[in-house]
Amino acid sequence: MPRRSPGDTAAPRAAGALKSPARRRGRSATHSHEELLGLVAAVAQAAVSAGRARSPTVVSMPVFNQLRADVDRARGLPDPSGDPERTPTAQAIQMRFAKLAERPVSWGELLAGAARTGRDQTMWLAALRRQPAREQLDDAVVAHALALVSARISSRAVTQRAYEQTRDRLLAAERARDGEDGVLAEILPSANQILAHCDLRWENALTLAGLRRPAPAAPKPRRPRPPALRPAGLPVAQAVAIYASLNGTWPSTPALMQFAARTGFALADPSGPSGPAREHAAELLTAHGLPVPTRTRGGGKARRLDFRYPAAGLPGAPPRVDRTGAHTRKGRLRRRERAILSLRVWLAGLPADARRTRREYAAWQVGTRWTSATTLDAGLGGFSALKAEAQQANADARRAGGDPLADVHNQIKTIEAERPAPRSLTARRPASPAEFAELLAAALTGPHAQALDGTGGKSGVVEGRPEAHE
Repeated sequence: MPRRSPGDTAAPRAAGALKSPARRRGRSATHSHEELLGLVAAVAQAAVSAGRARSPTVVSMPVFNQLRADVDRARGLPDPSGDPERTPTAQAIQMRFAKLAERPVSWGELLAGAARTGRDQTMWLAALRRQPAREQLDDAVVAHALALVSARISSRAVTQRAYEQTRDRLLAAERARDGEDGVLAEILPSANQILAHCDLRWENALTLAGLRRPAPAAPKPRRPRPPALRPAGLPVAQAVAIYASLNGTWPSTPALMQFAARTGFALADPSGPSGPAREHAAELLTAHGLPVPTRTRGGGKARRLDFRYPAAGLPGAPPRVDRTGAHTRKGRLRRRERAILSLRVWLAGLPADARRTRREYAAWQVGTRWTSATTLDAGLGGFSALKAEAQQANADARRAGGDPLADVHNQIKTIEAERPAPRSLTARRPASPAEFAELLAAALTGPHAQALDGTGGKSGVVEGRPEAHE
């Protein structure tokens, strides 16, 4: 085989020779800047939950890179190493924001930006785009700028927002007066530039200027829930009377709460004084010919505390509210169902050659009432998994001869129709004498169980029938 001269660059490549790989587009370019900050915040929070960092703003780059695959799996990405929607490395994210800002952006600055939410994050991104770092910013410039703004607003407490608003007004007035000859932009650095100089803490800038910190805003008073929406419960006096009819003693508050939990009925607030409730319970017991207890417990200190309760519950009593997470699970299922419907509407309106990425969905969703792209990742399975279900649902609707959009509309109507009606004021009324008599009869005649140590210790259950109290 003839040898090729070093300068012979036009010679054909040998068959089977390796080709240099084509340069691929970085994964960070798949996401918008807002989405990247959301991914950074999710991984940083996961690092805190895993005990790998003290707070989301001090997560190291190696820890971030180690945990990002776990977060992607939780988002619903089956293959975090090859999925286009995967979280980029910390280095790739840092390069993306450095290109946006046209200057180096530290990892700590990125973590601080990701920790912001809503309008604060939007303003941080806007500042990053338009305000490059100043090379000659020093403590004296920061102190002078804050002192100038403090004098303009006549306050020794300058918040970051007050500084930004005052600076914008001064620059606008100078531009209207002097055009491009103004000098205030050099005298008054931006709030973002001050933060970059002061380790991202506005308090450090105030210290340089000798100003004081603004007083914290008073918390907004919480509006109490309307009484009509509070869960109903069996009045304490009636519950005490039923307990006493089975056990021959007055219950302590912990024992009464255990009694309600074992029996399966909702109990009204038992935090009030026990005297009035026992007096009313004594009247109820006397009216039904039952003895009135004279003691709270029984048997002295050496006897183990126990109580009897209806093993079959109390039919007709307010049911106990399920606090095991059933309502949370139901709500999550509803949110997931609506998320799939949102993706079905988006997919049904796309042409055949359109891109179907998370970024495209996020751009489409803005300004609508459909589920946001960020919510899709919040414990609902992730964009990829939900999109697959939405595509399958649309395909099933078309195979059945229907329209996916019409099918979505019908499902939304079904969800709206299944919403529970609000409870009325009558839900909190005490049981009538006839209703209480039925509850008492059910408690006395039904099968019973015995719970040991009703104050919260170990308990055992012994089935039995009611016994006569001496």
